[in-house]
Amino acid sequence: MTAQFDPPEGLNPGENIVWVRHKIGGLWIRLLSISLGIGGLLATGFALALNPILGLSAAILVAAGYVLLIRTHRRSKRTRYFLTNQRIVESRSSVLIKEVPFSLFSGKPSSRFLVKRRKGSKAGADVYAVRVRHPASGDTLMDLRLHEGWLRELEARMSG
Repeated sequence: MTAQFDPPEGLNPGENIVWVRHKIGGLWIRLLSISLGIGGLLATGFALALNPILGLSAAILVAAGYVLLIRTHRRSKRTRYFLTNQRIVESRSSVLIKEVPFSLFSGKPSSRFLVKRRKGSKAGADVYAVRVRHPASGDTLMDLRLHEGWLRELEARMSG
């Protein structure tokens, strides 16, 4: 059975939400959209000029590419990350995808489970790409993009 997570439904007793973030589509989605839009149109036009069957094949491939990009974009828009006072939760369309309790990180240095890179600034605050890793296995648990204040809050919750 799939667990629902659409706060307040899905919260544990005494659990409060600190912040909520939507998943941000990566740069590759934007680059592929532009490339597919321009390159797909040109390739289809050239293929049509050479051979109608080849042009139809190119058009089908370009359409399939658009379907995949739209699907990926919609999926990222439906994904939300919640930081609560007990855990980090990833949900998609109100369905619990992943939850990571803070007890997993207690007593371990943040360098074992947080990888952060400054990506720029927005509204005067630094923005970071943050990868949350399992402290024992090193597997990636979540990828987030956070403002500096949210990153500090996350670090405080995970180390405390």
